[in-house]
Amino acid sequence: MLAATIATVTAVTVVNVNMEPMWLPWILPTIVVIPVIVWWNRRIVKHGLRPLR
Repeated sequence: MLAATIATVTAVTVVNVNMEPMWLPWILPTIVVIPVIVWWNRRIVKHGLRPLR
């Protein structure tokens, strides 16, 4: 599910945002979201789906 989020954010960013260098909008959503995915997966493996405290 989060991979679809990365794909959607990447598509919207590439189409609607002009950045230099041109490759930055292609990789920026991945760089931002991958640490969140890793954190979430580690949390689920360690604690299950309990609420954050």
